[in-house]
Amino acid sequence: MKFLLIFIFFLSFLYSTTLNEKSLQTDEQKELFNECFVKSKKHSYCLKLEKILKRECENNNFCGCRNFGSFLTSEYRIEEAIIPLKKACDVGVVEACIELIFNDLLFSGNSERIKFASQKICDSKLENSQQFCVISDKLSECLKNHKTCNPNKKLPKIYQDIFGEKK
Repeated sequence: MKFLLIFIFFLSFLYSTTLNEKSLQTDEQKELFNECFVKSKKHSYCLKLEKILKRECENNNFCGCRNFGSFLTSEYRIEEAIIPLKKACDVGVVEACIELIFNDLLFSGNSERIKFASQKICDSKLENSQQFCVISDKLSECLKNHKTCNPNKKLPKIYQDIFGEKK
């Protein structure tokens, strides 16, 4: 479990995945974000921001889907967050794929989705994406041999193989 947490923190420094003012697309969204999370912290601002982000996602604005999923994650609505994050990851929004991996690692343990999202990141060919290629390949091997390999127990070993010795 310790290595899983280290792995998650490493990825969080590698990529910025949480909802923040910079990721939002309009001045209205940025103002609502500040009112919801920074300034007044009134729930009414959060509800309005949620409605706007949800509408963007429904209109196939995939960055909006990523933001909507991040918003839901920040509200600890993890199961609800999976749908918009998966929608954005499906079309290659890397930040959504990373957040999808975090949610699955921490909450659902859905190894198939972790493999899928890792492969999407691998396919992006972005800097540092090669680690996700290894994760995807090793999880694929493990999932094929599910009778002898537990994917959730395999993840710390994959981390160790990629990033070095146990500390």
